[in-house]
Amino acid sequence: MHQAAPFVRQSGEGPAVLCLHSSAGSSGQWVPLMERLSAGYRVIAPDLHAHGRNTWPGGGGNALEEDMRLVEAIAGDAPAHLVGHSYGGALALRYAMRRPERVLSLVLYEPAVWHLAASGLADSATREVLDVGSRVKRLVESGNCREAARGFVDYWNGEDGWDRLSAPQQSRVEAQMPRIMAHFDAVFADRTPLIAYAGLDMPALLLSGGAGPRCGQYTARLLSITMPRTDAGHFPALGHMGPVVRATQVNEAIAGFVDQVAAPRGTPPRRASRPALRPAISSA
Repeated sequence: MHQAAPFVRQSGEGPAVLCLHSSAGSSGQWVPLMERLSAGYRVIAPDLHAHGRNTWPGGGGNALEEDMRLVEAIAGDAPAHLVGHSYGGALALRYAMRRPERVLSLVLYEPAVWHLAASGLADSATREVLDVGSRVKRLVESGNCREAARGFVDYWNGEDGWDRLSAPQQSRVEAQMPRIMAHFDAVFADRTPLIAYAGLDMPALLLSGGAGPRCGQYTARLLSITMPRTDAGHFPALGHMGPVVRATQVNEAIAGFVDQVAAPRGTPPRRASRPALRPAISSA
């Protein structure tokens, strides 16, 4: 299939803020954040491949690398603050590792660096993401994308998450499952060791929720204690999809951090409400 130009939302003027959405999402998840930041920033949010209005299904290679090429083309040479949720967080980290000179700051909500959660460092409850991914992949490969979509949505959104979706939403996620599995394959194939992230010395905010699968909390915590200039925030009542279902609450934390980093030295930043810092997350 011919690869058309990607769909990109843009709003505002000023320093760039590049927002990367989660698997099964779209740039639309960042519209409230764009409204919050566009008075002082140029906010950019692309639809990743096979998501939203980007209809290209991918070329069959590593999904992270295919999406990286898209992000690099959109970002250009200008430095930007990067915001990423789940798979978008894994993509933001890869971009920061490859183009650190172009990253002003990182804000990541439970980034999908699941190769860390599936390692020997994590406990069995955290490594369940590997079992879930394998189970969903078997369903996709057998042609049962609808049951695969149900399992995927219920895992990340909580019990009955699938039943709470409208029929059009269910059909959309079902159609996206082959690309979503390409996301899973790419993040589990990542071989970046934990210590490599210690080389990311830009300001970073690692966010997590307390009501979702433990893998997201675990990876956020690991990165927050590994990366050298990192703040951490925790929302006890939110799950993995916090940036979507409680956008206002999460976006206030994101905007407050970006404002703080962007404020000229000696200028008090505009401070937004912030979640509790550095939660204790067991890795036993």
